[in-house]
Amino acid sequence: MNMKTKLLVVAAGAAVVGTLYFHRAEISDESSRDSTKKFSAPAPAESNTSPKAPAPQPIPHPEPGVALAYAMLNKGSSMRSTLDQVVGSGGNVRSAGLATLIQSTDAACSDMRLNAPHYLGKSQLKDSSRNWATKRLLEICHEFDSRSYQFDFPRDGLISLLREKGEQTAIDASLRALRKESDPSELYSAGQILWEHDRSKLNAILPDGGKAYGDEEIMKAWALATTLLACDDAGGCGPNSLQTVAFCANTGCKSGSSFSQALRQRLPDAEYRAVNSFYNWIVVHRKS
Repeated sequence: MNMKTKLLVVAAGAAVVGTLYFHRAEISDESSRDSTKKFSAPAPAESNTSPKAPAPQPIPHPEPGVALAYAMLNKGSSMRSTLDQVVGSGGNVRSAGLATLIQSTDAACSDMRLNAPHYLGKSQLKDSSRNWATKRLLEICHEFDSRSYQFDFPRDGLISLLREKGEQTAIDASLRALRKESDPSELYSAGQILWEHDRSKLNAILPDGGKAYGDEEIMKAWALATTLLACDDAGGCGPNSLQTVAFCANTGCKSGSSFSQALRQRLPDAEYRAVNSFYNWIVVHRKS
């Protein structure tokens, strides 16, 4: 993979994992919010009742190495140990999905290093809803260094296609990618292209035509929805997964929550409805 393509993968991976942190300022100070509330019963989109957490759907499968990496992390492995087995001593990564996982881990571990007081301060250590996730995130990051890996796979991605082939070609390719892709960075890029070049399509998916959501909220909801789908593809993001603990170390979640459960616990209902709407639309789109 050339340097230009590598930077696109890094940027997309960082955009996906960035959604795990953006709630820090918005939620972490809401001491009155109950992070252990139960999921509510199913309800129509227009109802004021909270929607239930989305159930995993039969959707595309990632490369075997990606599924193995997710499984090892779910069982409590560090990222370094996981990649030693999945990638091997050479450090050559030939999978876009695995490259995204590595870059997402790099973003999460870098955030922990740069914001150590937030993660390891007294209030964090005393907060049982966050402390369990912080400890697991430290385990994932132990001895991990993204510079030990080289990316080598033949794909330029949707953003390059937009630049080289134009708007309509990129829109068509994005809709096809939503049917077959399991790499969260490409799923995110597909939504980014649709939002910038076919905005009415995404607005139509959201409650009330998206009138209550700003641009940033919409893309954050899309990123979380596609992360959920990527988790489903790879066999799930349980309590030990990078996605779950990076989110819960910032927002606080009931210990033992999966990523889907963590989102249901911590996202305000309006935000969760947007995530759920995008998630369900992509599932239906894949079956069409």
